[in-house]
Amino acid sequence: MPRGTKGFKRVTTVDSLGAAITESILSCSYVPGEWFREEEMAAEYGVSRHTLRAALAELVQQGLLHKEPFRGVFVPRLTETDTNDLYRARAVFELEAARVLAQRGTVGTAALDALALFENLKPESPWSRVVEADTAFHRALIDELGSPRLSTLYSNLLTEFKLCLLYSPIPNDYPVSVIAKHRALVESITRGDPEEAVARFRFHIEDSKRLLIARYATVTTTDNAKGYAGRSGAPSMPAPAG
Repeated sequence: MPRGTKGFKRVTTVDSLGAAITESILSCSYVPGEWFREEEMAAEYGVSRHTLRAALAELVQQGLLHKEPFRGVFVPRLTETDTNDLYRARAVFELEAARVLAQRGTVGTAALDALALFENLKPESPWSRVVEADTAFHRALIDELGSPRLSTLYSNLLTEFKLCLLYSPIPNDYPVSVIAKHRALVESITRGDPEEAVARFRFHIEDSKRLLIARYATVTTTDNAKGYAGRSGAPSMPAPAG
């Protein structure tokens, strides 16, 4: 084994292709329910269909795509059941992070930097930037625990959660109200009271879930078919979530 290669991670064509497709999905280039056409995609990315299928299989495993036998893969329309499950999984990570960080009385600079990104957003900021600032804040809290395994597991969950937010209707008071909510989460940690922090995070998670489900309920099947959800032309809705 050559010297100096410890920690070196080789990026395969499948990995690189998967990252490129993920970026396209999370930039809302596809409509929920849209099927992927293998022949066209393979030609577009300049790869074999075998390589494409391997990359798509990994994205199916991550929850970014769904697969139906003999039909192929497609961008999922997340249901209320999916949303409930995502928030339930988030709570497992985030309530523990709230408890541990409150015991320390600090959130770390990365979470504060993410909160600053929130505060610098404008009402006209792209929806994707709002979602990125939101998820970066929560990811920073998990990373502050110092567990690479927890960070990896949560990062995988957060990728699917981004999909949930990006393809939802855009609330008209985002990001103003959510900035205050996230600032309150930070304050609950820095006060050094684990019980208060856990209670605050639990309420935030449950309230955000409720509001997001309510927003999805306002979108008609026709709207989703047109690809409105999560795009720059999405209809404005009154209730925020994050």
